[in-house]
Amino acid sequence: GGVYGNLRDYAQQLEYLKRGLKIQIEKLPADHPNIAASLCLIGEAYGNLGDYAQQLECLQRGLAIEEKTYAADHPDLAITKTAVGEAYKNLRNYGESKRCFEEALRVFEKPYTESRRKVRVLRLYGELHIEMKEMKKALEILKEALALQEEKVSKDHLDTALVLRSLGEAEHAIGEEENATAHLMRALKIQSEKLPAEHLEMVKTKKLMER
Repeated sequence: GGVYGNLRDYAQQLEYLKRGLKIQIEKLPADHPNIAASLCLIGEAYGNLGDYAQQLECLQRGLAIEEKTYAADHPDLAITKTAVGEAYKNLRNYGESKRCFEEALRVFEKPYTESRRKVRVLRLYGELHIEMKEMKKALEILKEALALQEEKVSKDHLDTALVLRSLGEAEHAIGEEENATAHLMRALKIQSEKLPAEHLEMVKTKKLMER
């Protein structure tokens, strides 16, 4: 399943993940963390296929198991809440999405958690505010994400490009064209050095630059 996911063949990935989950359900206790992990991976595959209702259902099932296993401030729980928040965002349930992202951020504020996890939540949270047309709030969040990404992770990481692209989108929406162009060009430069020319993320960045 992981190999097919890396190849972006999400239908095949889903098939193998479901087969793995079936075996786990037969062999493991119903609340085993490995079952939760498989459900979350299946949810991610559904999300990549655009089936956001199934994405949310699987993630919620995985989260329910994790909530029985982990403390409320456990990073793994926050990772799953981030994914649930993204599923709600995909379904345009912005209230629930906001709640999930804020709960995850409270965990990732703790010093022992990975900076890249916090950056991901901040990026998604900023993108949520873009969808809600709250551009000033989006800019505030995305600038925080970029500063943390560049300080703690890397200035030329692919995740940096994602933050730069979202920041450029928000700046374009409020008429800050010079900043938007600069950030989108930086994003595209990073992506062009690390991704094939036809990659979906590069296509998204180019479309934003053509607006």
